Amino acid sequence: MKPFVHAGLFVFAVLFNLAINRIARVGITGYTALMVVFGVGVVLIGAWLVYGIDIAVGMFGLFAAAGLPMVLGAMWRWLHGIK
Repeated sequence: MKPFVHAGLFVFAVLFNLAINRIARVGITGYTALMVVFGVGVVLIGAWLVYGIDIAVGMFGLFAAAGLPMVLGAMWRWLHGIK
């Protein structure tokens, strides 16, 4: 199962990159942090499939501790940038 998860994550990354390129061409901005959160969420699903729920939950906690301040900061900057 492990090689299939790795291959699946690679295919997801290629398709997600294409989607991000289309979004950027349209001119939608201000959502970079949320796109990163979505990508990390998909990787955490892969971690669950490869390593089990305990490790995936632990990784979620680490990503949340490191990422939440970044996401909140990005949202704060975006909201205050349009005023």
